[in-house]
Amino acid sequence: MQRKIIIGDIHNCPLELQILLSHLNYDPTKDIVYSLGDILDKGPGTTEVLRLAQQYNWQVILGNHEYKYQKYAKKIQEDKPIPKHWSGIKEVAASFTEADWDFIWKLPLYIQLEHQGTDYLLVHAGIPPKLRSLPKPTSPIHRSSFSKANREWLLYTRFVNSKGQFVGNTFKEGPEAIPWYNKYDGRFGHVLYGHQPLDTDIPLRKPHSTGLDLGCVHGGYLCAMILSEQYTCYISVKAE
Repeated sequence: MQRKIIIGDIHNCPLELQILLSHLNYDPTKDIVYSLGDILDKGPGTTEVLRLAQQYNWQVILGNHEYKYQKYAKKIQEDKPIPKHWSGIKEVAASFTEADWDFIWKLPLYIQLEHQGTDYLLVHAGIPPKLRSLPKPTSPIHRSSFSKANREWLLYTRFVNSKGQFVGNTFKEGPEAIPWYNKYDGRFGHVLYGHQPLDTDIPLRKPHSTGLDLGCVHGGYLCAMILSEQYTCYISVKAE
């Protein structure tokens, strides 16, 4: 029986990932794993999660942290200065193999899948109400005709204002910082997303979205959604 397993932000937490896969009785010959991005940075690991994803051919979405490495590589190519807040990126990037870079450059901005009559859209962050179309799913972000602003909405959106416009540089809800999913009308299907760490051990379920980042790297939980022919369920493991 094939299962679709969708995992929230892993952020270089290989121990919790291995525990989660054990609880899932993960079978790489049958199960399809999707990651909502941000497999890199912050956690205690280095390249373990990145290499595991490649080893088992996981379907990984571009997260804002993988996007950061794409931007870093471009700056090195163009001999441009590296932002000071990108601390440690040089050392991590130096450990990447050619295969690692190839994997990072080819990460899609989103994945669409269907399960038992429900259309799902897997993105890293969110869908602002102003977004009216998606780029071709096979278009790499660095060669996409999709505007940079629209691309980055999918990578960074947590909140929108009362006009439905992207609000950056905030982590807290307010009168002009409304969670994007409270404005989302389901136009692209049921969105499965990460990016916004939730202070809970269960996913945040809304009519048209489900949030799966439970803040593992911050001491919370690593969460997976399982879609099978018999059931849909969630499994979370506490950060060690």
